[in-house]
Formats: sequence, C-alpha cells, structure tokens
Amino acid sequence: YFRSLLKIPGRLIRNVDAPTIVLDVKFKHMAKLQAKRAEAISQGILVQESDDEVPASIRFGDQTLRAKIRLKGDWVDHLRGDKISLRVQVRDNGHLFGMRRFSLQHPAARGYQAEALFMDTLRSFGVLAPKFLFVNLVLNGQNLGIMAVEEHFSKELLESQGRREGVIIRLDESLVWAHDFDALRGFEGPFDDFQNAKVNAFQMSKIAESEDLSRDLRTATGLMRGFAERSLSASKVFDPELMGRFLAIADFWGAWHGLDWINMRFYCNPITLRLEPIGFDAELQIRRREGRSTTASPIAIALMEDNRVFDSYKRTASRLVDHFNDVNVILALDKLEKEHLRGLQREFVLLEEFDRAEIAGKAPDIFGDIEKDGDIALE
Repeated sequence: YFRSLLKIPGRLIRNVDAPTIVLDVKFKHMAKLQAKRAEAISQGILVQESDDEVPASIRFGDQTLRAKIRLKGDWVDHLRGDKISLRVQVRDNGHLFGMRRFSLQHPAARGYQAEALFMDTLRSFGVLAPKFLFVNLVLNGQNLGIMAVEEHFSKELLESQGRREGVIIRLDESLVWAHDFDALRGFEGPFDDFQNAKVNAFQMSKIAESEDLSRDLRTATGLMRGFAERSLSASKVFDPELMGRFLAIADFWGAWHGLDWINMRFYCNPITLRLEPIGFDAELQIRRREGRSTTASPIAIALMEDNRVFDSYKRTASRLVDHFNDVNVILALDKLEKEHLRGLQREFVLLEEFDRAEIAGKAPDIFGDIEKDGDIALE
C-alpha cells in the first residue's frame, strides 16, 4: 500500500493516449434509462424487458454511428454511480473496434485488467474469448473516465477467431431470478440447476431468418438437452479438447464465477457439430485463491466425468505449469498488462499489477492435489 502511494504522482501526470468514444442520448431516452435504473435499484436486481433499448449515437474520431443501448447487469452494482453499465448495439452494419455488439461497464465489474489477461490465456490455447479493452467514455458531455469494453456474442467474435458463423447458446436463467432468488439467502430452489434450464440463443431474430442457423439451433438445443438429461456423454456434445482446456484454465486462474452454469456460453460449430465453450465473466477480483474451481461447479463436475474431456484437462494442466514458467509468455503478459494499466492507473491510482506469482505459485499445488488423489499424473 505504501509503495502504491509513492507511485501516485507519476500516475497522475502520465500522458495516456486512451481512445475516447462519445455517446449521445436524447433527454427523453436518457430519462427512460434513469427510470429503469431507479426501478432496478429499488428491487435489488435488474430485470430485462423487450422494450428497454433506446436510440443513441456514438462518435469516435471522425466516425458517427447510430446505435441502440440499454442498461445491463443483473446486480445493481452495475447501476450505482456515474459509470452505469450499458449494452450497445451498433446499427446499419457499422462497427466500432471491429465489434457490432459490446458492453460498457466500470472496470471493477470485471476485475480491471485481470479479465483481459484471462481472456488472452484462453485465446492462446485456442478457446474462444471476447475482446476486452478500455476506453475513455463521454456520455452526453460528461466525461465518465475509463470504462471497460467487453465484446458481446456475435459472428464478429467468431470470425475474428477463425470460426464460421454459427449460433451461440446459453442456458436460460430467467426462472432462477423469477423464482429461486431470495435477497437474503441468494439462489435456492429447483431452477438453480443446469439440468432444469431451457436452452436459448443470442440474436434469435437473425436465426429465425436463416434456414442454416435455425437448423444449427435445433442441433445445439438437442445436444445440450442430451447432456443435461445424461443421455449423451460430454464428448458427444462438446468439443472435448477445447472444453478440457477451458476447464483447466479456469482452475488455473481461479475463475469460479465463469464456471457457474448461468455464466457459461457455447458456440455450435457447424463443421464439427460440437459445442465449444466461450470465456465470459471470470470476475477474477473474486477469484478462488485455493483449490480447484471445477470441484464447486455441478456442470464442470459433469463435464469432467467424461474421459476425453478429462484427458484434455490433464494435458492442459501440464502445459499451463510450463506456460507460466516460459519467459516469453510472461513478457507478453507483462506487455499486455502494462498497456492496460497506463490508462487505468491514471484514474485508479492505487491499482497494482495482477499478482501472477499467486497464480503460477499455486498451479503445482492445484494440479499436484489431483496427482496425489490418483486422478491425474502430470507429464
């Protein structure tokens, strides 16, 4: 803490060339967002409805783009203060930073730069992960400072990582919030179970207009239901290699939050006809610092019962230990983190580097525990 205090003057005078985007929203539309925000804060959660979006315009450099925006997030921490969380959809086939759909939120909502490091690790192992960057946001003339930009689920995410366009699905959590959530006790009840959840997809209107995507959605739904009902093994539903990698990386980083079935997202690969995991919402500021996150997730436990998934997990576990002992890997992560911290630390002056020694140091303990239990033998 004392060392951080000594660094504050240098961080405050640092010249940072962060990209600035300007979001303009008409008064009546901003009033609608504020009314929705007040309602959510009074209820303790944000309940999304079909008419929540309002029109807006985005200016970046000499670009002006039409967009639709709405509030985002389940919990009201996304809605307190000036840095409210927003979901943005660029219209007229426009793109910003190569994205048509993305979220703007307080950097703390995703653990500042830690989310970017986690997503970078996933991509380096061939697992799908959204773009994650930071911008300076001006909303209706008010400079809100640094905000995190998180890519949403769309064909741009897939195509930028070498996948063909296909459907992206999730397990429907709406009944959990409607029936199983208690403000004092949290979630409890029959709907807080991936086996009881319906399957839905992102961009349903677009899927409905395409025979190929509609067919892919039927395939994805059937696969997921088969897994949930235990009539299909995990390796017949998911890409076992990529799923094993995803689970091992989540354990390595302590990303238990991203292993909750509510937060899991899947791409149906139209070539392999298997579901692939997509990294999302790791929230490493609340990471698990001891033990394996997969042991606390019912869906992860079910996935790891498949030998092919578990074999991939074991291989990835071994690779991760070597990965974070590789000087080139550490240097690349240091460079990525410093790029993000230059802007973040000017506003969040006590923010420090992510303690990767904690991660690399606990890796042998995590995977060593498995080895001692006789479940895994690291090469």
